[in-house]
Amino acid sequence: MAGVCPCFHGARDDAEATEVDKKLALEAEWAPQPVEGDDLRAEESDEDDDPCDGEESDEDNSEVEEDVDGRAGDPKAADEDEVQLLSYESLVELAKDLWTQATQYLMPDEVAEAEKIHEEDLQRMDTLELREHVVATRDVQMAVQDLVDSGEATGDEVANAQRSSLNLGGSKSNFDGDLFAAILAKSINEDRTINAALFLQASQQVPVLVGGLGRTFEFASADLDKKMSITETRLTETAQDLGIDRSDVSLQDMVERDIRLGITHDGKKAAPASRTILRLIWFLDFTGGLLQECADSQDQDLRTICSKVYEDTLAPRHNWLLRKAARSGMRLLPAKHIFRVRLGTVELSEEDEAEKLSGWASKVHAVSEIMWDFMKENGIEELP
Repeated sequence: MAGVCPCFHGARDDAEATEVDKKLALEAEWAPQPVEGDDLRAEESDEDDDPCDGEESDEDNSEVEEDVDGRAGDPKAADEDEVQLLSYESLVELAKDLWTQATQYLMPDEVAEAEKIHEEDLQRMDTLELREHVVATRDVQMAVQDLVDSGEATGDEVANAQRSSLNLGGSKSNFDGDLFAAILAKSINEDRTINAALFLQASQQVPVLVGGLGRTFEFASADLDKKMSITETRLTETAQDLGIDRSDVSLQDMVERDIRLGITHDGKKAAPASRTILRLIWFLDFTGGLLQECADSQDQDLRTICSKVYEDTLAPRHNWLLRKAARSGMRLLPAKHIFRVRLGTVELSEEDEAEKLSGWASKVHAVSEIMWDFMKENGIEELP
């Protein structure tokens, strides 16, 4: 792979080599090399990166579709064995070098902020945590370089992949699951339509929850905010067309207006309500799945849980570039305890936590089921 650090499985096996020789050889192998394509540094753009979209490419992506962990053998185990030889000081320096490589396509102010946060994180890590961090950061750096080498990604797309793969913190607001579930339940009308204003009010909690997953999914938060803003505008337009109050408009009213106007398939630039609502439902499904899986798999780590839910909900909707970025970033998810703090369930017993999470998820699934039935009845469950 051009422009990436050389393979790190080639340390000398010579039986006569001293331990010092092995350490020196290994440190030399792990030192990041200059990466080709520096002209791909992200530039300001008005183009919507839109991680909630992810239309499929017509090209054959069989080669790039493989999981980022799918290299020959078990690279994670091999990498961790090799870094056992490095001292704490060497690990710190290596982590800094790899971090520089992994953030090189971000804007300068983003790089400065990322380095500041990274320095603080390194100071809190012990040797074992440093070893794991080095391997994870190396994976991100290699995945990003894969995107560059593919020739399929623009500078902005590469930068977006880096933002999604590196856990640099995120929103500090906590998710209010009780409020979220209560508003969703209230949004269901007697005629099995969904009150649009209440749906949007509940949806404000989704970026908060997603932001708790760090940069892996925080990149979607801004786009979710944009989608909700578009839906607010379409809600006002629908109320005016129907001559009713905004509080009485349903999501179904908004979609039916698009159908009457013949704009359901007008695409991203036109941003019809039907398309935008559909993408909000995608992330609602992800949210509900995440809550339910956390309830059902309390013995699993956050990476395992989130990976499963992502593959079940968002991955089928995303193009290969977004899938690759998301899968790479799974290695840098925060600890499950930190995520439970975001959920507000950390002080509950396992039984009480599971019951609460399942209760929240059930309200999500009730709304989602109604909307999917409606979309399928009208043949608009897939919109470009």
